[in-house]
Amino acid sequence: MNRKKCFVDLKIPAEEVENIDALVRAGYYGCRSDAIRDVIKRGAASVRARYPAQYEYGVGEGAKVDAKRNLAPALTAKVQAYI
Repeated sequence: MNRKKCFVDLKIPAEEVENIDALVRAGYYGCRSDAIRDVIKRGAASVRARYPAQYEYGVGEGAKVDAKRNLAPALTAKVQAYI
């Protein structure tokens, strides 16, 4: 599978940010950045699980763009991702 580096806009719901802050205060993460990075990784895994055919079987570029468009409303930070 060919992967290329790109930037993705990611919106994190306010409730999730409150949960992140609570987890940092409780000591589950060393800092807020680590917790946010974990949320982003889980979001990417969720998208891959939701649209497996696009990534495994090489469905056309249009399908990948649709998957990215569907991700944006659900999860605001600029992140670097391999797609």
